[in-house]
Amino acid sequence: MKKFAWIGLAVTLIRIAYLFLNQRDLDIEESQYWAWSRHLAFGYHSKPPLISWSIYASTYLFGNSEWAIRLLSPITYMISSLCLYACGKNLYNKSIGFWAGITVLLLPGVTYSGSIISTDPFLLMFWCAAFLAFIKAIKQPQQTTWWLLCGIAIGLGLLSKYTMLFFFLCMLVYFICSIENHFLWKKPGPYIALFSAGLIFFPNILWNAQHHNPAVHHVIEHNIHLQALHFKMKNLGMFIVGQIGILGPIIFIFFLLALVRGKKMADSENSRLLISFSLPILLVICLEALLSRAYANWAVAAYPSGMILTIAYMSQQNYRGWLKFSLTINIIMAITFYIWELSLAYGYHHWPINNRPNWKDYGVIIQNLEISRPDILYLVDNRELWSKTLYYGKVSNKHLFVWDPQKTIDWLDEPGHTFIPSGKDFLFISTKKTLPASMSFSFQKVTELGEYPITQPLLGRHNFIYFYWLKSI
Repeated sequence: MKKFAWIGLAVTLIRIAYLFLNQRDLDIEESQYWAWSRHLAFGYHSKPPLISWSIYASTYLFGNSEWAIRLLSPITYMISSLCLYACGKNLYNKSIGFWAGITVLLLPGVTYSGSIISTDPFLLMFWCAAFLAFIKAIKQPQQTTWWLLCGIAIGLGLLSKYTMLFFFLCMLVYFICSIENHFLWKKPGPYIALFSAGLIFFPNILWNAQHHNPAVHHVIEHNIHLQALHFKMKNLGMFIVGQIGILGPIIFIFFLLALVRGKKMADSENSRLLISFSLPILLVICLEALLSRAYANWAVAAYPSGMILTIAYMSQQNYRGWLKFSLTINIIMAITFYIWELSLAYGYHHWPINNRPNWKDYGVIIQNLEISRPDILYLVDNRELWSKTLYYGKVSNKHLFVWDPQKTIDWLDEPGHTFIPSGKDFLFISTKKTLPASMSFSFQKVTELGEYPITQPLLGRHNFIYFYWLKSI
């Protein structure tokens, strides 16, 4: 355990140092999460609240720079790997735990995800903690403490990302498939876990009920995408390619082999447990990808137990050489990614595109406007400009408004900002070159001030932002 902890700490410190040195511009989701953290609540339009609470804590301690906003991401992955080490040790032995924890810590998807702030690191941390408590609970079913801890971890996971609901599905599948523990659903333990999770999650349920259930609408309209339901083999193929990118090709192949041959492994009960907490998630997300769409990270909850299963399979089949080779490849990929990004950030190369001007340069323009005209009001028409103007432009919330005459915007958590005060002039900022026709009824004169390019090197693209001066009627 001590050796593994030192390795995990070393990897995490390297990742934190990389965050500090890189200071990559926040992407649209990150700046949105930061904007949420400026006004804490028990929920937001598409996510539970823990992401904003975490950003609030890290920026309160270390300031509002990009590295501070992202700081907790690599730390949570280290905690996840420690929990996974303990899971592997409890199910098999220290060696399986060690290699499972290291493998997850160095996955290509984790290397990238550890460089941004998102809901996935928090989801995985609480998923791994809940899975560890669940393992302890089924081994000692009369010890209600482990069921309580499992429920607490599930509840905190639900406050991180709604994907944590899959944990209950996986528990049910395990109780059905297990030979040794199928009776546990009749015991009070699982219901203690369910109740404690619900108690922690209840404030978010209440918040959603008070705000017309925005989370439900977001899942149905943007995630499930019901209006687009039909077979899409291309989307399924892209999702599978995404999983190869997250795991690396070698681990991905052995993961599939472990799922197929898991029941033939030496300890079939452990295999049933691990498959029950992996395969149902993959099947559901693959079905969603086939019928609608699914992003690569939607299946990440399948991989904590999936990696223990994979490492156990590779160990029992004497594939340790392939495991070490895959870890070597993943380390090389991580180092290459870090060197490429840092050399891009410090101007040693410009591939695939020049990284200037960027969102920091945009922020300088807005800040200069704020200095020359501290009373200026801003109007934007999308959430990226909203959050980037707040973060990089350092604009006060009370000076920033959103153009939404049709009342269709669902991402704004402060709807009052869509009510445009009359008799005021605005600087309108948009990513669209053509102004909305409805603006001619609200403003007497529109003056085009020009366009400004924004470069996003990690995405390999240029965007243009257009500025207009709107004179009131």
